[in-house]
Amino acid sequence: MSHIETLRSGVQVAKRDVVDDLKEVIKRYEFYQDEIRRCYHDMEEYEAKIDLLETQKANLIEALSNKTWQDMRQTAFYRRQARKWRAKG
Repeated sequence: MSHIETLRSGVQVAKRDVVDDLKEVIKRYEFYQDEIRRCYHDMEEYEAKIDLLETQKANLIEALSNKTWQDMRQTAFYRRQARKWRAKG
């Protein structure tokens, strides 16, 4: 905190108290430490969400590949059946 002092020349000068400055620095330091803790907590939450999304993505890719493979097998089966009927006729 500062206080105003008047010099002999009549000029007013603001003087700062060292103790108050140190208290202010300590408060800022504590605030930044809290910010760091909050940031790390947020990062952990985001990492958990990312892991969940990666797992979901892998499951969707697997389901899509299984569906594509089934469609390919079914298409191949129908083509074979059509060839059999054309060959008999």
